[in-house]
Amino acid sequence: MTSLLDDAALRVACDGLSIADAVAEIHAFADTWSVDAGRQLAGEGQQVACPGCRLGHCCEQPVLVSFAEALVIARRLVREGRATRAFRRELRRAGEKHERSLLRGTESDARNRCPFIDQRNLCTIYSDRPMNCRTYLVFDGRENCRPYRDRTDGARPFVAAVNNQGPVSVAIHVSLTTAEGLGWPFAIYMRALPLQVATWLEAAAGPPEEMWERVRAASTMEPSDLRRIAHNQQGSAFTASLRDAPLLARAVAEGVEVP
Repeated sequence: MTSLLDDAALRVACDGLSIADAVAEIHAFADTWSVDAGRQLAGEGQQVACPGCRLGHCCEQPVLVSFAEALVIARRLVREGRATRAFRRELRRAGEKHERSLLRGTESDARNRCPFIDQRNLCTIYSDRPMNCRTYLVFDGRENCRPYRDRTDGARPFVAAVNNQGPVSVAIHVSLTTAEGLGWPFAIYMRALPLQVATWLEAAAGPPEEMWERVRAASTMEPSDLRRIAHNQQGSAFTASLRDAPLLARAVAEGVEVP
């Protein structure tokens, strides 16, 4: 998997940045946005409930990430000696399960627990966690984050969270720009976090000359599946971001249908 660690091989025409640099920039933007959002809530008499939380309920929801963010996580796993064949299989199983839940509209479920969360409910990739994780800020109390398994009324968990459409839109557009630098066709290169990371690790374990094409082919869902997820997540930042004006304009120009 040495090719996965060779930054020179991963540099693309994305404003002169490597993929890792591009991801670092959007993560820095997300962290600044989160601090500003917390201050705004404080000014309105609200308080972000996330700091110090060890319940881990939000980590039982599937998270969609770009292929670029997944690469940074995959490289970390390789550096730390965690990219074993067994863990790759675990990631793929978890990711496929997460996407089935997204398609069914049953996201908040203990069966969707993120494979990067340890037994103490701590994130083992915290400094490289995706944009969607960085900007998910709850402010109506941790008790409302309870997943399905803790509900007796069959109701969906209700969480008042900050609208993070801005950061999610940035992540999608950076992903598109990065893919364009690689010469890939226009598409939404986002999938469930574990599956996207597994894709990089599996591709890197194969012939080096096939790595990029294998990642490209496996890093985007069918448009029909994206539309179904967007329908199930009406009102979510992900759905709103897919429909924002610049993305729609680009899709029309490329003749590609956006959910």
